[in-house]
Amino acid sequence: MPLSGSIDFCSPRLIGGWVWDSDHATGRVDVEIIAHGAVVGRTTAEAWRSDLHTSGVGDGFHAYWFKPENPLDDSHVEVKVVNTSHYLTRNRNAIPLPDDELIYLVVGSRDAVHFLQTGASDLAMIRELVASAGMSWQRKRRRVLDWGCGCGRIARHWQPYSDQVHLFGVDIDEELISWCRNHLHFGSFSLSRLEPPLPFPDAHFDVVYATSVLTHLLFENQYAWMAELWRVLDGDGIAVLTAHGPSILINNVSYVRSATAPGRTGLTLIDEEIFFWIDNDEGSNSTSNVVTRGAFEHFFSPFRVLAHKPRCGLMGIQDTYVLAKKTRGPLRLIPTLGDHRMSGTETIGSFPIELCGQRSLTALASAPGLIFPATIELRVQLPDPSLPSARSKTLPLPEKTSWTQLDAAYTAIAVDGIPAWHGTGLMHYSVRASRPMDGAELRLRQCALF
Repeated sequence: MPLSGSIDFCSPRLIGGWVWDSDHATGRVDVEIIAHGAVVGRTTAEAWRSDLHTSGVGDGFHAYWFKPENPLDDSHVEVKVVNTSHYLTRNRNAIPLPDDELIYLVVGSRDAVHFLQTGASDLAMIRELVASAGMSWQRKRRRVLDWGCGCGRIARHWQPYSDQVHLFGVDIDEELISWCRNHLHFGSFSLSRLEPPLPFPDAHFDVVYATSVLTHLLFENQYAWMAELWRVLDGDGIAVLTAHGPSILINNVSYVRSATAPGRTGLTLIDEEIFFWIDNDEGSNSTSNVVTRGAFEHFFSPFRVLAHKPRCGLMGIQDTYVLAKKTRGPLRLIPTLGDHRMSGTETIGSFPIELCGQRSLTALASAPGLIFPATIELRVQLPDPSLPSARSKTLPLPEKTSWTQLDAAYTAIAVDGIPAWHGTGLMHYSVRASRPMDGAELRLRQCALF
């Protein structure tokens, strides 16, 4: 029986590794767990591991896991193939497991097998999605950013591909970053903050991925991080991001009902697409949100959505988006474009806007205090009279929101076909209503120029 394998994980509460009989490539092998010379358990090597699959070990389903009923003295544990005299050796180069509390911080449970298997599965998905978007992993060594790397749930599984990638990881938790620095020596790991910027130059990465990071950010930070990911991503780069889609809404509502201190909750509409949020401590697991595809697409309006995979990310509870930049030009984000008091049945005004060659604009418009139907149109006018102006569609403004418990309601506006211009232009706005708008206010927010 030509056996190969090893003990890769050995702790008081978990023993794991792999074993393969190359004469039976897709067969499964049974092993005994021995402690101080006595058999304490038996299991079958039939679990999947991405590194086994990548390195050609059968079909990849040759890993074993054993959780003892009582903690073992791991220094005296052995693993033997059943009905043979073959003992597996310890893999001294295997990446150790984080302790239970670090695993809990990242996945919400202390299940190490779950931590390892979901990390491997998510990396396989990320690599497949990037390849499907047209980027080869073999053509050159890619710079890859694991944004929100935790204690390496996904990052650890890049080890077999270290010849293909320069791996970078960031997280806001110093203890998690310290663990990665001490154990994942094939990557570079940095502490980041809740708000941008990241400690990297412009256009530095070919691939940026984030699993369950946007899920813990509030409304304004969705836009701030969109702009920062744009900054650090190369013009031909790919981003793979997950978000809580509608399927997780009931979980969040149940949490609000059951929590003794649920924190603040709110609901924001963008053209009737929702962003629902619970805020206890932004950036942590106790802050969560739900976003529909339409709202997500506005957050990331300067990007093209190459693929949307509902319930495909993070164990099937999150939606996955694959993004690429719509243009290679500069992006400018203006969180507050202007506030304007309205009166009468028509309000017209303008304000200066700086352009650096951007050809498109997206923004949010709201009208607190508006109680009658109204429409809005935006127009970008440049100083050169020979250049045409660019207009948005005429769109309805959200009304009567003061009569609801909505946090905010917005109309998403886009202006395309702006002539290339470097310098100051004018943004004109025109609001028309069937009745006087006295007491209402026009607010323009989250303007992205790209």
